[in-house]
Amino acid sequence: MNTQDQKKKKRGKLLAKAAVNSILMAIVAMVLSGTILYMLFRQRAVENMEKSLKQDASVLSTEIYLYSTYSWLFDYWEEHYREMNVPPYGGDLNNFLEWFINMSDEFGDTALNRLSWDTLMEKSPEEQKDYAEYSYFQIFDDLTSYTAIFDNDRISCFKPDENDPFNFMTILKENEDKLVSETNCGLGADFPFPIQYHPELQKVLDEGELLSEVETYRSTSDGKEYSSVYAPIITFDGDTEKLEKVQAVISVTRSMDELNQGVWKDVLRFEGWIALAIGIVIALELARLYYGMIRPTVRIQKEIRSYTKTWDSASLTKGLTEHSPNNELGQLTDDLILMGEEIDLHVHEVEKATAEKERIGTELNMATSIQASQLPNIFPAYPERKEFDLFASMKPAKEVGGDFYDFFFVDDDHIALVMADVSGKGVPAALFMMISKILIKSQLKNGESPGEALNNANNELCENNDAGLFVTVWAAVIEISTGKGVSVNAGHEHPAYRKGNGNFELLEYEHDLAVAAFPGVPFGERQFRMEPGDCLFVYTDGVAEAQNAEHKLFEMDRMIDVLNQDPTAEPEQLIKNVTKGIKAFVDKAEQFDDITMLCFRYLGPDK
Repeated sequence: MNTQDQKKKKRGKLLAKAAVNSILMAIVAMVLSGTILYMLFRQRAVENMEKSLKQDASVLSTEIYLYSTYSWLFDYWEEHYREMNVPPYGGDLNNFLEWFINMSDEFGDTALNRLSWDTLMEKSPEEQKDYAEYSYFQIFDDLTSYTAIFDNDRISCFKPDENDPFNFMTILKENEDKLVSETNCGLGADFPFPIQYHPELQKVLDEGELLSEVETYRSTSDGKEYSSVYAPIITFDGDTEKLEKVQAVISVTRSMDELNQGVWKDVLRFEGWIALAIGIVIALELARLYYGMIRPTVRIQKEIRSYTKTWDSASLTKGLTEHSPNNELGQLTDDLILMGEEIDLHVHEVEKATAEKERIGTELNMATSIQASQLPNIFPAYPERKEFDLFASMKPAKEVGGDFYDFFFVDDDHIALVMADVSGKGVPAALFMMISKILIKSQLKNGESPGEALNNANNELCENNDAGLFVTVWAAVIEISTGKGVSVNAGHEHPAYRKGNGNFELLEYEHDLAVAAFPGVPFGERQFRMEPGDCLFVYTDGVAEAQNAEHKLFEMDRMIDVLNQDPTAEPEQLIKNVTKGIKAFVDKAEQFDDITMLCFRYLGPDK
């Protein structure tokens, strides 16, 4: 694949990524907008439906009230429904016109729904039956017309009763060109309508309201959701004008499922227009992105890659200037040109700094070697002496450290042991450590006691100590032939001591001040005696203060536990055991302080 094809492929990938991101954002926007639109459209549709249901129920109840004899009609229908020639026990709506003509001839030109109570009572039982049947057909036909006009799913007229509700008439939407009410929803038909599950209806009956609020419920027969409004047909006492009884209830019902479907249709239609608009915007934006960003970006990448190979800022400036677009990328190319010029300046400085760092690193390596060579590190140290065995180690936290140990013969029968820790770390501590080691060793070599040696070294170190460094020291001189010893502790850690075949314990006693803290400070000496088999373990604070990743300390108790895992081991093995315990505790955490240890076991003159 040549370079041109690679460029085209790269531009295509960038454009594809942008297109995918745009499409995902469009999908999210469509989902969010669809959700919001559905909520708004549905709220508006529900409000309109509720308003329409209340208007419809009010109109229908008014139609009933137009009959002056409506109370008599409902009582007659309920009492004689099996005798009447009306659905579902008889009658035919197709004969309605013939009925209308006959009833008009019988009752005269007066509007039949205005027929007075007195006139009706003068009629014979056969005429009253004819009037009741005609009125039923006329009201049934009116409700049927209203069902189609109002687009309601069901209009019912029934007598509410908790135990046995009575159906006067129920008109449903047409299904396959036939009214369901013609066969199973007529006068006296079964009407399962549990009032206890319809609180708005119960509220109307209890409080005598003329119109209920909208009630939404799920039908137990078909599982669909419906909303209904109830308008009671009430009989009032003529004298007191108080509610006498509820003759019937007009119920107007619409399907919420159909409402939701209608809302979804409106939302989908609206979303289609939104999707078209978003698609056009995405196409225009992708074109702008390709010609204004992607293609110039690929060219800029090419110039930058070329620059990383040649480090020629002049060539970079020329290439970026040729491909600099007049937009945000143009500002970026200007910054890249300036960056190339600054890199040229900084590269030279980095080269100088790198050379200087390498020189310092070499010197630190030399310092590390020099410091290590100043500590006795050949073991066994005195293979010809069988009266004792000792081992020591130091692991600095940096290239050079401030801890040191030392051991040497003062004379043929006296050995000096020194463990010290200089405050601070790095090169300053290492230099102070070297001076302290030389001064203490020279004083002890001159035959001075440990206390005198530290006193003289303290005074020397306090002179011109502008850095304020100090050193904690534990020093002892042991007489080989008898095991008698003299020690001094200048602010150092408590030594651990094992008698015979017992366990290690800390020898805790009062410390003196650290060396180089103040001039003229006396250092008290402590007498002790080692028996054959006794073992002495001294160390710096880097052992007890070793930290793990959770910043928890190794501590002296854990050190004593590790020593007592194998308390009678050789000095070298004891130090290795402690080193291994520290390593397992800190795991991968960085070493915080120098770790220095010395172990001396006295075997006695007979050995």
